[in-house]
Amino acid sequence: MKSFFWALSLAAFGFVPLNVAAENIYKEGGFHYESYLKTHPVLGRSITPIFIFSEDREEFLSSLNQASFLESGIHLTTISQYFSQLKPDAKQHGVTAYTLGGKAVVGNEERETTCGIVVAHAFSRDIGETLIHEAMHCKTFSDIRLSHSAKMKASNLYALTSELTGPQFLSLFHEVLAAYLQISFVANGLTDQGDLMVKRAAAAKENKAVSIGYRTARNALDLCSLPRSCPVETEEIIDLILKSKKLTDSTVADIMELHKAAVKSGYVFADQN
Repeated sequence: MKSFFWALSLAAFGFVPLNVAAENIYKEGGFHYESYLKTHPVLGRSITPIFIFSEDREEFLSSLNQASFLESGIHLTTISQYFSQLKPDAKQHGVTAYTLGGKAVVGNEERETTCGIVVAHAFSRDIGETLIHEAMHCKTFSDIRLSHSAKMKASNLYALTSELTGPQFLSLFHEVLAAYLQISFVANGLTDQGDLMVKRAAAAKENKAVSIGYRTARNALDLCSLPRSCPVETEEIIDLILKSKKLTDSTVADIMELHKAAVKSGYVFADQN
């Protein structure tokens, strides 16, 4: 173990090449390893998911495959940053999973090379659904960050939600994108989970603080449940929404209602530091 942490310290100080293609950095057979396999169809080789299933940093480090982690080029500082950004009070407000990332994270200055996926109930029966959903957030955040045209298109929708701050809008807009992509990925055989969460949201009669909007969920199921009926890329999903007044209006209505529900609950996730 000592040699492993010494090796990790080398990675922390930059003695390993950066921006290496994403590989499974976890010990084979472990829960983190299996979680990587589950999310790989969504994230591919461009983003390494950093799975955090508890606040115990040592437990996370023990899940790593020494050689794979060193080859990945990920800094130990990056891991520390993700753990420092955990939101312990989120769970009591119904937020049981969320993602972390952005250009302030070491290694993500130019693009998202890692993405923190935090799950409070790692061994729940719906863990597969949760992992796919959070991986979609990693994907859509990265895709929009890398595409100027996607940013401009998203800003057209943001203009219709003038009451919200940018972070508040984006937090909820990523829920919209995830819903469409989760159905499209399943329909096109790319993943075998992710649709159940959307189906549950579609059955709701109102929007609550922590949820995919029910209008969005119903639209995604209506439009994207057949193979090749919807795209599997973020910007193309934005195009799909913008080309339809019904989808645009549904998106805005869901976002505004979800935000109001969050404000009423006393916990707006996007406002938490």
